[in-house]
Amino acid sequence: MSIEFPPKSIPLLIREFNGRILSGIITAIDHKRKMIRLSQVSVLEVIGLKSGLEPIYDKKRNIVGFVDISAETIIHWEKLPDYLEI
Repeated sequence: MSIEFPPKSIPLLIREFNGRILSGIITAIDHKRKMIRLSQVSVLEVIGLKSGLEPIYDKKRNIVGFVDISAETIIHWEKLPDYLEI
């Protein structure tokens, strides 16, 4: 099965299978191990809903350093909403 990797070097919002929501910038992709490395990482939480059930996110905490995650655990990714900053 082929995995679609998120793009590098742009701020992203990533939802993992375990429910964790992260924001960050992908700095490296290891296609062989199916791992991605994020920098400038924050853990996000849903604080409300806009019309149409679109979630509103806020930063819960920042993570210092890099975070490596398996691309297979990503269930959704999108460009980081404009109201959130890295």
